[in-house]
Amino acid sequence: MAKKAKELSVEDKLRALYDLQIIDRRVDEIRAMRGELPLEVEDLENEVAGMETRMEKVNNEIAFFFSSRRRHTSSGLVTGVQMCSSDLYPK
Repeated sequence: MAKKAKELSVEDKLRALYDLQIIDRRVDEIRAMRGELPLEVEDLENEVAGMETRMEKVNNEIAFFFSSRRRHTSSGLVTGVQMCSSDLYPK
């Protein structure tokens, strides 16, 4: 009752082994990538947080610049640009 298995040639066995090795290598690459994924996500989250902090600082500087400029011009004080130009071209 034992069925005879079809005997494969050496060439067929080697091709099957090669195909199996390719599949195994790809599985290993996927496992390695999957293992590094949490670190990649954490790095991206840290980069986004840094950019948000930097953006907040720039926005604060812009707001300070416009608020201080309004104060100086409304009270009649000269701005830094006007002071520099007056030093270059005395009256």
